[in-house]
Amino acid sequence: MYNRLIAEITNAKGQNVNKKLVEMGLCVHYPFQKGCDDYKKIEEEAKKAKRGVWSDKNFKMPWDYRKENVSAEFDLQNNAMLMK
Repeated sequence: MYNRLIAEITNAKGQNVNKKLVEMGLCVHYPFQKGCDDYKKIEEEAKKAKRGVWSDKNFKMPWDYRKENVSAEFDLQNNAMLMK
């Protein structure tokens, strides 16, 4: 979709770091990416437990924050910022 590499990181203990970050509420999963159902479930558990960003009642998803606050648009084809 965005012509970029999506990777999963595994630490020396064999733990999936990406999933651990979502579990801790330190990042959110991207619901528009196919094949991320595991992450959605993990995020739902973090929300219920109010971990990390989910403990902040005013937290906004990154894409919602950008819609409200960014005054520029990214041109994916040319990798350039376009000012609004």
